[in-house]
Amino acid sequence: MNPIETTCFTIHLLCEGVYGVIAKPGQGAWSNAGIIDLGGTTLIFDTMSTPSAGYELRKQAERLTGNTKMEVINSHFHGDHVFGNQAFEGFPIYSTAITKHWIKEKNDVKDLELEREGMEAYLKATEQRIAKESDPVMIESLTLQMEEMTHILRDLSRLKLFLPDRIFDNEHVFIGPHREAILRCPGGGHSPSDSYLYLPQDSILFAGDLITRKLHVPIFDPVSYLALIKEIGGLNAETYIPGHGGSGGKELVHSMEAYLNMLLEKAQRANDEGISMETFIKDFVLSPEYTKWLGIHGIEGNLRKMYEYISNL
Repeated sequence: MNPIETTCFTIHLLCEGVYGVIAKPGQGAWSNAGIIDLGGTTLIFDTMSTPSAGYELRKQAERLTGNTKMEVINSHFHGDHVFGNQAFEGFPIYSTAITKHWIKEKNDVKDLELEREGMEAYLKATEQRIAKESDPVMIESLTLQMEEMTHILRDLSRLKLFLPDRIFDNEHVFIGPHREAILRCPGGGHSPSDSYLYLPQDSILFAGDLITRKLHVPIFDPVSYLALIKEIGGLNAETYIPGHGGSGGKELVHSMEAYLNMLLEKAQRANDEGISMETFIKDFVLSPEYTKWLGIHGIEGNLRKMYEYISNL
């Protein structure tokens, strides 16, 4: 099957009944999703960043699988993975209790006009920052951020927060006539609670933001993150769908593991040598393999997180 193109994402057939939904940069989906035909029921992994993307995801899932019954997973609380939840109204949404708590805590819009004003101010400030920026990688990062946030702003008036209503602890197994799918959350690395979905019969793993492609993804807990990466890398998966960027194989896992280890080692050395955090960040030299990685904070936020973590041991 040739890839299916929509305005905001591209759908790739990974194997019969399993599809990777890859967001098009700056077009209102922002993060990747998954469509998994269990047989009679379709499993949706993450719902993207806008109601518009969520409704398109549902439409395509119904068309591809023929199923009208669905179950939904929220991998973690960040809005770019859950703002499409309303498109799946009436279907169960699975997450951990921690993820549900933070979805409500961080994403509940209590005053629509105040939120709109805040987003408009943020977009204006981002535009001004781009005008002053000289680094092409940072310009690209900020431009993509502004484009995605603009799509959220356009959908803001109809955005409704739908919270998960099926809570699992560490593991939940979905079993259907076509396949089983194992949903696991051993802890938090990128966020306080990160879930992934493993399809053992198909050797496919939907990683959420535990894996991204060439992106300085924010880090919540460095050591827990490394443990999670080692866990998913140790599974018999051949295809990994990251939270952002195109799918790949074990090289995506190895890249993330190397990045985390590099940050930890650099922060440990600076701490051992009595170098202050600000000096550590100011003098840090980015190695060539990371110079093209995107992220609106670059590597600085992760350097700070690593240094603080090491200092508090």
